[in-house]
Amino acid sequence: MKKNPSIGEQLGMAEIALRNALAMPKVAAALAPFGYDAPRLRAAQELLAAAQTAVSAQAMAYGEQYEATADLQAARAAAHEVYVNAVKIARIAFKQDVQARVALRLTGKRAQGLAGWVEQATVFYQNLLAAPDLLAGMAPFGYNAARLADELALVRAVEVANGRQEAAKGAARAATQDRDEKVRALRAWMSDFRVIAPIALADSMQLLESLGLRVVRE
Repeated sequence: MKKNPSIGEQLGMAEIALRNALAMPKVAAALAPFGYDAPRLRAAQELLAAAQTAVSAQAMAYGEQYEATADLQAARAAAHEVYVNAVKIARIAFKQDVQARVALRLTGKRAQGLAGWVEQATVFYQNLLAAPDLLAGMAPFGYNAARLADELALVRAVEVANGRQEAAKGAARAATQDRDEKVRALRAWMSDFRVIAPIALADSMQLLESLGLRVVRE
């Protein structure tokens, strides 16, 4: 066995060893006196099945996380494009209105972090929509209440996508922990079995090889 086999390799080796130990009468007969009878081997198969299920679940959870991340990135890109254009227009519309520039947070660069960006964009749209005089200032540039509300909805969609991504990240971490626990349990069982099997099958290296095992030397 490799010094550091992958999880897939560990599961594959355990599957071969357990299946053949149960299927081959001579192997089963040799193992039974050492406490590895059929019920004990089947219990190990249950550990294997649990580990395989956990591995699949972890892969699926990370797939969902990657999808959620891609959705978030797409949502933010769509919202940012219209938001930046609206900010540029607002800077022209209110270049002589200090109060409006402060209320809409038009000065300085746009926040790079997601939370800061969402806060900036939300304040911008909400304050525009809440003030008739600011709406009037944007109207000559083609920005009415309906358009601004639609753009605010894009910002809200970013918040929703971020929530989904965070949930997916949490699920992926939990799935990884569960996978690691299941694999450790199987690995511990197989660690003992790899010592016992060569002793039980010392008279037949061919049978030992059928389990995919080798002699453990001191």
